[in-house]
Amino acid sequence: MDGWRKSSSAPSNDVFLDKVIEESKLAEALLIQTGIYPSARIPLKKIDLALVDEAVDYYFRTQENTAAICEHYSITCIFIFAPTLLVQSRLDTRDRLIVQEDLKYFPLDQEITSRGYALLKKGRDGNHLLDPSGLFEGTPDTYFDVYHYTKIGNALLGKYIHDAVTQNARGRR
Repeated sequence: MDGWRKSSSAPSNDVFLDKVIEESKLAEALLIQTGIYPSARIPLKKIDLALVDEAVDYYFRTQENTAAICEHYSITCIFIFAPTLLVQSRLDTRDRLIVQEDLKYFPLDQEITSRGYALLKKGRDGNHLLDPSGLFEGTPDTYFDVYHYTKIGNALLGKYIHDAVTQNARGRR
């Protein structure tokens, strides 16, 4: 080939196509909307929930390993759910808007999170998680987005964790 080689530092076709798509609505419509070029710009329309099941199973295995390490070092582990708006039952107007905004960009979040939390709450072979998921209900302005808390939310969750650690310490005496 007369000494021609593909340079490892040369940009790939993917980088070129991504740039063209970024700059051109026509290219975006022709390549992405038709499905010719797969892109993360278009959210998935469905998910294999078996992947959620696998992620939960992985979490439980990790929890078991962590508990074994804690036991070896005579440490009591406390495992606590992270509350999220996506599985909260009563939402005020602000929280509904936060969820709607998230689902606009990540339409599968609620289905994925609901499935995962249901499996985690169900537990497995003695795995136990403390569940503060109802902790924020009735308290306004606790979420910044569906997964992150405001100062108010952090203060409530911090107190919950403090109380769990204190109660656990008293139970060990």
